[in-house]
Formats: sequence, structure tokens, C-alpha cells
Amino acid sequence: MKYNELVKWADDHGYTVKRNDGLISWHKNNSFGICGESTEMSKVATDIYNDITEGVWIEYQREEAARRAAKEIRIDPT
Repeated sequence: MKYNELVKWADDHGYTVKRNDGLISWHKNNSFGICGESTEMSKVATDIYNDITEGVWIEYQREEAARRAAKEIRIDPT
């Protein structure tokens, strides 16, 4: 995703994104308490998505980590 695409997508969902010296900051337009910053656009997009969906991506990541851990724990019966 390009920076200008991120800005437009965020704006469409009620967020403002600004870049300053390599640091990308964001905040929800109607609530400055909901905000964050990162040097990575993907992290900013993920954070905004999690706020929009009330943590869907976070929950998915937790479930995926649990599935992988369950696969790694194998007991050899012999």
C-alpha cells in the first residue's frame, strides 16, 4: 500500500494519517485518545483496522498462534 492510499483509506473510515520524518502517526477524527504511530505503514493500517473492527485482526492472530502451538506440541507414543 502506498502512503497516499493509506491516507485515503484511513480518511474514508474517519481517521487522519500524517507522516513526519519517517514516523507515521494516526488518530481517530472524533477521538484524539485513539491514536498511534509507527515507522511502518502496514503497522499503521493494522492498528486502524483493529480499531475499526474492535480487534478482529488481533483475535485472528491469537487464534492462529494457538493453532500453530498445538501443531508443534506432538507427543510420540513410542
